[in-house]
Amino acid sequence: MVADAASSIGVILAAIAIWILHWLWVDGVMSLFVASLIVVGSVPLVLQSLNILLEKPSGHLDLARL
Repeated sequence: MVADAASSIGVILAAIAIWILHWLWVDGVMSLFVASLIVVGSVPLVLQSLNILLEKPSGHLDLARL
């Protein structure tokens, strides 16, 4: 949720910088920023999916008691 807000605010600020200051390089920088937010947000999802696919038990289970 915070990453979505940060992305939106960053895109708006980049658009203003391009429009007023004619800094065309800001578009590339903002694209890298948004892409890094997506990668950081997707890493936990990929790790959780990998654990499910490898049938790893949940961390809160005590295997000795089972």
